[in-house]
Amino acid sequence: MRGRYETARRLRSTIGGVFLYAVATARADTDPTFALRGALAAPQRRSWTALTEPRAFGALLRAVDGFEGQATTTAALKLLALLFPRPGELRAAYWSEFKLAEGVCELLPEIRTVTEATM
Repeated sequence: MRGRYETARRLRSTIGGVFLYAVATARADTDPTFALRGALAAPQRRSWTALTEPRAFGALLRAVDGFEGQATTTAALKLLALLFPRPGELRAAYWSEFKLAEGVCELLPEIRTVTEATM
């Protein structure tokens, strides 16, 4: 059942856009999706609390060290623990943003967003 709300919301939005165009070009009389606005019940949001206890953070790092998944996933988990970026920022990062010689990482999501929007 995961993801069904978001899929239904996007589908209603897309179909609504089609009918909005159809009404504007006199191909349809009404937008049947208008009556569905607000009909979808949003799922309860969950709060993911931060690890504030040093022992809990240490346990997390030990669990990451013992992780036996793909090498890229293991590296990403370690970078997440060291750099504290949002997961999407790390996933979309470019190697040019990692200055390995200086030990610096400059994730620039605003530049990436503009660049990807113009592609």
